[in-house]
Amino acid sequence: MSTAQLSGTSRGGNLPGLSLARLPASLFILTSHIVGVGLFADVALQSHVYGALSKIGYNSVSFFIVLSGFVLTWTSQGTSVGWRRFMSRRVVKVIPVHLVAWVICVGLYAATTFPLGTILANLFLVQAWVPDHTVYFAVNNPAWTLSVEICFYLVFPLLYRLLVRRSTGTLRVLVVLLTAAVVALPFVLSLFPDGATFSSPGMNYHGRPEAISEWKFWLVYICPAARIAESVLGMLVALLLKRGAWPRIPRWTALLVLVPEVYVATEHAHFIFATSAVTITGVVLLVGTVGAGDLRRPAGRPAPALSRFGRFTFGVYMYQWPLLWMWYLHRQGHGYSGVEAVIVYAGIVALTLAATYLSYQLVEKPLDQRWRRRNAGSRTVRVGGGTLAPAGASAERPVSEAPAEPVLHQG
Repeated sequence: MSTAQLSGTSRGGNLPGLSLARLPASLFILTSHIVGVGLFADVALQSHVYGALSKIGYNSVSFFIVLSGFVLTWTSQGTSVGWRRFMSRRVVKVIPVHLVAWVICVGLYAATTFPLGTILANLFLVQAWVPDHTVYFAVNNPAWTLSVEICFYLVFPLLYRLLVRRSTGTLRVLVVLLTAAVVALPFVLSLFPDGATFSSPGMNYHGRPEAISEWKFWLVYICPAARIAESVLGMLVALLLKRGAWPRIPRWTALLVLVPEVYVATEHAHFIFATSAVTITGVVLLVGTVGAGDLRRPAGRPAPALSRFGRFTFGVYMYQWPLLWMWYLHRQGHGYSGVEAVIVYAGIVALTLAATYLSYQLVEKPLDQRWRRRNAGSRTVRVGGGTLAPAGASAERPVSEAPAEPVLHQG
């Protein structure tokens, strides 16, 4: 293995620009869900606003999935990642919040709403493997993304070991091939008959609600095996940045690509194309250019204050659903207009943030500190035949306090 191949394998550090980018993405998703349960009394306004926001929400899911692969790779050191230590870290970061949210959902509504098997599938995070929207969207809707993420966690150490040893040229080729694969998947699926379909207000084409093929939607958007390609794209971007091989292009270049892609996905693309295929190029460019911009920041320049919000995004995704479900049951189909709609929206956002903050202070932060104390101490990371300095746990210097979890789907 050449020295060039290994350059940058130990590079890490905080990237405040990417932490900041999580803020609008998470707010897009939260807003789409608030609108999705019937915020507006005007039926036409409700349909058009949610139709647009839902697809932006789907694209934000893609952003978080790519970012997840990026973060875990960026904070990894050396040429291998210890599976046991890595998984223990992921479990501490993800499972406690999932369990708290699951208990809340079961206590409030799920116990009397869903079959026991569906409730248990959600508990054990295997629901995304079942190609049935009544299963993977059940109980706490956002948890389907954890089902996807757990699958990625299980294979990340192996993928990292394989990719970190590849040449820079090979990594660049893989970026192109995987991007092409994400784009090609819905085209291939469109050649086959739909089979059983289901519908949702968020699934629309040119402002008209449409029925979606169950198996096509599952395969292009939910299936963990299919979405790993986007996580691997994030890994490849991180490795290229570590090696100084990412092209020096300004951040606005990514927006110049992404904004028109989002417009096409929102207004013109058929649903199975709009979830990620139309926007994946812009998403990858955004992660890479923002990350590169962070590396060029002067050492003493303070991070944007809002970048601290990144540590709370995971809780926002997990705790919003029980609040939205109870609001939906309480209002009994009643929508709002004008100032009333703005007040309701602001109130739900405030309650979600309050729940997230309490969870961070009472659950996430104490468990994180306990894990760090128990795993304190030096480790050495071997590279080739040599030994690097004590490195701490691989994948343990996060961009923010919580991993870049993908977020929930508009159900």
